[in-house]
Amino acid sequence: MTWTHRLLLRLTVVIESPLYTPTNYILHVIDAFRLWACLSDTGMDSEAGQPVDEVQGLSEDMGWLFDSGRGCDFTVVVQSLDGNDSDDSVCVHRLVLSLDPQSVFFDMTQESKSFTMDVRQSCRPYVNAFLRYIYTRQINVTISSIQCIYQMASDYGFKSLQAECGRLFSWLLPDDSTFVTTVSLYNYAVAAGDPVLQETCLRYLAWNCAALVGSEAWLTMSEEAVEVFLSCSDLVVPDESFLLRALESWLRSRDNRTEAGIVPGLLGLIRFPMISAERLYDIPYSSDLYHSYAEVYNAEMVQGYPFQALTFDKLRRHLPSMDVEHSPRIYTEQPWSFTVSAAEVSAFLQQPYYGWSNGLSGSLSTPVLNSAIYQDKTTTWYANVFLNKQQCLNQGYTCDSTPAVSLYQTGYNQYQNDIQYDNCIVLLCNGSYVFHVQKFNSNRMVLIPSGSNTGQEYPCAGERYSYLFVVRPQYIL
Repeated sequence: MTWTHRLLLRLTVVIESPLYTPTNYILHVIDAFRLWACLSDTGMDSEAGQPVDEVQGLSEDMGWLFDSGRGCDFTVVVQSLDGNDSDDSVCVHRLVLSLDPQSVFFDMTQESKSFTMDVRQSCRPYVNAFLRYIYTRQINVTISSIQCIYQMASDYGFKSLQAECGRLFSWLLPDDSTFVTTVSLYNYAVAAGDPVLQETCLRYLAWNCAALVGSEAWLTMSEEAVEVFLSCSDLVVPDESFLLRALESWLRSRDNRTEAGIVPGLLGLIRFPMISAERLYDIPYSSDLYHSYAEVYNAEMVQGYPFQALTFDKLRRHLPSMDVEHSPRIYTEQPWSFTVSAAEVSAFLQQPYYGWSNGLSGSLSTPVLNSAIYQDKTTTWYANVFLNKQQCLNQGYTCDSTPAVSLYQTGYNQYQNDIQYDNCIVLLCNGSYVFHVQKFNSNRMVLIPSGSNTGQEYPCAGERYSYLFVVRPQYIL
């Protein structure tokens, strides 16, 4: 038992006073705390003074006050409109709940002796932790609880807690390997009109698209969510035909719930010009939805074949502009990517004098464009991973921090007036999930962020990175 606990027990005599009120009781506790803090430092210089900081102890004791319910004078009734459970009640202290003038409780505690909290059934296990936070300003947030705590902080006006949960979202999403919580958070963000949370969830789902599509959560996504998802250009996928198959699996899972009117709109979000001619030709034979929507498929495939079969000069004469469907997403299928795995990095670090080497390097050869008529016209790319600044210098770069990566094209590019490259580096954590994607800048160099303060989007415990270099050619509009 701490010294403050003993003070609280001694102050129980206050309750027996005819002048007792719960508010007076709490004020006595706080005054006793301050008095002890002033008198406890017997070595204090009477002129200069010495600081005494017992904030942590105060937080612990306020937590004890909530847990014990001693002197409570205000009732919070907890009910769920979406459940059949009976109401719960928590006895709290009016003064503590009224300390934050921005909270809903500030006015409610002045007007009545009780307040009803309406929370979702799934959030009821976290109500006590939320109320305890009001006392202690401390709370443990997990991937299971963060949505409920964020929503209660938003609903009841605790802006600092809401902001802190918003910051934590990106650092907890990788704990959700099923994507169930991430999809649920995205749906909540849409309903609540929270664009920052929407973007945080959508970006993580887009970067981990291949894993998402293989999960049950993909089949639970709403039509609106799928539409927004397929509109993203930063989807990390093997190729565009992978997305077509993913959409078809989503449509099949809806059975009779799929309205025929939504199919053309969703298929229109698939970038058919980015699908190879061979796979376009296979669609009527490999898709079990083709015969149900043959007219829609054929209309989209007609848009894909010219891109694969005609030169840019020919396309330019007949197309007034290039639409987004003529731009690639982040395709990781060979030959468009090259990987330096976390295992390769670990092995390299064990080599003697690795610090004086040129870093980890490799090359890949790609067609100049993902079009059938350019398949025999290739270009070579060199990729480097630098683990210290000396390795950067050895290759003619200056790195302000490491790790860093570079990707550059060798030889003369005769198509430089027609074709440009929007290349990027995709970082995987322990080969498991994508936690960062970044485009190469004009000097073909990217500095890899090592934490949230340097621009890392999502966490990677242990910093075991796999580096996926992706080449992304497209016509210059």
